[in-house]
Amino acid sequence: MEKYRLLAECLLPEHMLDWFDLKDVFVEQKKETKLVHIYLDENELETR
Repeated sequence: MEKYRLLAECLLPEHMLDWFDLKDVFVEQKKETKLVHIYLDENELETR
């Protein structure tokens, strides 16, 4: 999963991974296009 973390950091808004954990990545081929599905889960950090 760590190999996709840098990709997620580049694609998602800044600090998004401070609030969400990267749970799964699925790469799908659709004709001549590759789709990357990034699944996130809200982390349990306490906000004050």
